[in-house]
Amino acid sequence: MWAYLSCLGREVFPTKPPRVEYRLAPLGQSMLNPLGVLILWADRHHGDIHAARQRYDANAALSDVDNDEEIVSPNNPA
Repeated sequence: MWAYLSCLGREVFPTKPPRVEYRLAPLGQSMLNPLGVLILWADRHHGDIHAARQRYDANAALSDVDNDEEIVSPNNPA
């Protein structure tokens, strides 16, 4: 998929066993800074994100008691 989106270059070498090399294409390289900023933000806010997920799951559990339905969330997959 990333090669299809022109983010990765892929080169296949006709060797035995086959060898494939990947490299970031210019479009992929242009994502490095924005992804780095996102990773930094997530790292700085990890505690807040974790607390928000716990609050969401707790509220969903309370709501589930009323609705008698199974809760589906990333922390509680069906």
